[in-house]
Amino acid sequence: MKKLIETKDLRKVFGEKSIVGFFLAPALMKLMKLDKINKLYDKVADFEGRECLEAFLAEMRITYDTPSLDLANLPKEGSFITVSNHAYGALDGIILMHLVSEERPDLKVIVNYLLSRIRPLQNFFLPVNAFDKNVSSRSSIAGIRLAKECLQKGNPLGLFPAGEVSHIGPSGLVEDIPWHTAIVKFIMNAGVPVVPIYFEGHNSVRFLRRAKIHPMLQTASLPAEVLNKKGRRLSVRVGSPISVAEQQRYTDYKELGDYLRARTYALAANIENKDKFKEPEHAAPIAPPKKHELAVREVEQLPSRNCLFDINNFAAYFAPYSLIPNLMYEIGRKREEAFRTVGEGTYQPLDLDTFDRNYYHLVLWDSEKKAIVGAYRIGMGAELMKRFGVMGFYNNTLFKFGPGLEPILWQSMELGRAFISQEYRYETIPMLLLFKGLFHIMLRNEEYRYFIGPVSISSWYPKLYQSLIYKYIMEHHSTMDYQGCIGARNPFTPDFGLVDPDVLLRDIQTPEQLDRLLMRMSNRQYRLPSLVKRYLKLNSKIVLFNIDKEFNDSLDGFIVCDVLEIPKEELMMVTKDISDFSIIEKRFGKPLTR
Repeated sequence: MKKLIETKDLRKVFGEKSIVGFFLAPALMKLMKLDKINKLYDKVADFEGRECLEAFLAEMRITYDTPSLDLANLPKEGSFITVSNHAYGALDGIILMHLVSEERPDLKVIVNYLLSRIRPLQNFFLPVNAFDKNVSSRSSIAGIRLAKECLQKGNPLGLFPAGEVSHIGPSGLVEDIPWHTAIVKFIMNAGVPVVPIYFEGHNSVRFLRRAKIHPMLQTASLPAEVLNKKGRRLSVRVGSPISVAEQQRYTDYKELGDYLRARTYALAANIENKDKFKEPEHAAPIAPPKKHELAVREVEQLPSRNCLFDINNFAAYFAPYSLIPNLMYEIGRKREEAFRTVGEGTYQPLDLDTFDRNYYHLVLWDSEKKAIVGAYRIGMGAELMKRFGVMGFYNNTLFKFGPGLEPILWQSMELGRAFISQEYRYETIPMLLLFKGLFHIMLRNEEYRYFIGPVSISSWYPKLYQSLIYKYIMEHHSTMDYQGCIGARNPFTPDFGLVDPDVLLRDIQTPEQLDRLLMRMSNRQYRLPSLVKRYLKLNSKIVLFNIDKEFNDSLDGFIVCDVLEIPKEELMMVTKDISDFSIIEKRFGKPLTR
């Protein structure tokens, strides 16, 4: 029988001539489950390299899921370094080798004592762990030289920067100890891309308790932790490579280490609960189309004053509900259809409510196809205040409007329910034309100065990404001007898990930078919502956030956009069709040059 650990190896721990070790070692073999580890090893020891990894995973019936998008992040050629959290202490090393070696069989890894004894995997290992605190300085120098040579030859190098298995940290959560300074310095000097790899989960509660008592108990319990993962399915996520240029933004090794660690733990956000993408149990089918010819007739019979502009095949109309009741049915359908595709919506047959009847509607219409391209719901604040007071505002159902906000409400157009029909959602022009429509309405109504309303972030967004967006906005695009005037009915509490948000957001100063960060972190699955980005470009302030329980738990930010504070270039973009720009200069208080 081929053995990984023998009784004589344990006796060496106590000393070659120790009587205690002579009698205690056999008992420890059983207590530490090393006898069972040896039986497992015997079953896979005749395989070599990747075949040994395959045999081990098959024997243990261990599987793991990694999306194909993640696997594509592993460079096909050239050297790179992987950094991973050490969730399991041994199993994660085996999975790392199996995952990376499928594309890069030239992988080298620095591993712990237990793994280093697996002879069939020796071609993956560097002979000396240069970063082991128990290794002599001479051996450490030699090991670092070998690691550098590995990268110079174009090999990938796998590292677990903590150097030991995760345990309960100061946060009360299971996490790595601080990553070794020597490893981070090595990475900083290596000058190669770094690929973060995250292993979900952790060892058993029993193991974690023993680890808190003494490090020796932690080490002694590791073999049993390998065995108790039998039959498990684990989740592993691979992040986008962190380029050398991105690393060079950090001149301090601690800051670089913190960033690499944050990018690694942030990958936990990409392990999603598939159930959240299912429609709620109360979801009703979207209402079928009907009365289309009546809706078309309503549009064609609108007075010319209701047409804001007509560009190519797109026309923008601004009308009250009373003039377009049949068109509103189709708008209710299209709203619900558009919102459901991004995890929002009422999950009723139509997204229509009592506010629609008291509001105006900006409708972008395809004159050729006789179809709704998109729409906005707009409440004229002065009218609503005269008729209903603050109760006439839809936003008062999401946020608590105080008396101090009333002067703003009188001068505000309340925006909401913005959507682009599914047939046009991949086109950029429709949203620009809707915003052009908003400014045409503002030009016609000089008593108004503000756009207010909610902007949504879908509940489909992982909590980490919602929290990062929230933190960035509250630090860069919020205001204290309305403090005490408005409150959230269902406040949002950010949750960053094991990620330090200040580390990730350190260099993020613009919406575009945040957008790129979210795309990198999520493998292009998530980005800053386009409507959020659009409002921020207008220099809007987002005062606070609220969870909309009636809209599938969407996260809503309350925006206040002062049209006198809109950047000149944004004004010019949406008023190109107006030849006399002195009208625009007078209305928006800015000198413009074309």
